[in-house]
Amino acid sequence: MNNKTLVLMGNGPSLKDVDFEMLDGFDTYGLNSAYRAYQRIGWYPIYHGCFDYRVTECHREQFIDLIENSSIERCFYIMDISENEKMQKVNLLPYGKTHKWNEKVEDYKHFHDNGNSGANESSTAVCMGYTAIIL
Repeated sequence: MNNKTLVLMGNGPSLKDVDFEMLDGFDTYGLNSAYRAYQRIGWYPIYHGCFDYRVTECHREQFIDLIENSSIERCFYIMDISENEKMQKVNLLPYGKTHKWNEKVEDYKHFHDNGNSGANESSTAVCMGYTAIIL
């Protein structure tokens, strides 16, 4: 388990006034269609995720491009969209069905659905071992 701080970022509109230089030195985790902001400014988080079926399906090709052609190290989606080793499928289960997280692939097959993308983003951060999380 690491002790690094992880900055969880929201979707594109919430990034409007973010000073991305302030994020240097922190691990970062982007969400949903915020990839458009990353492309525009030429900056990418370490992780990216999408836990919404409709958004994942609508942005599937862009997410595949993001996985294959950016500096993002690991991506978390609720659908199989790529065979790329950076992509981790997260299987959302009904509330209360989560197993203990140990940073193993099996953990993401038994993943508790927290009800929204931001909460699920937070849970994957905990699953990766982060103990300090900034929203």
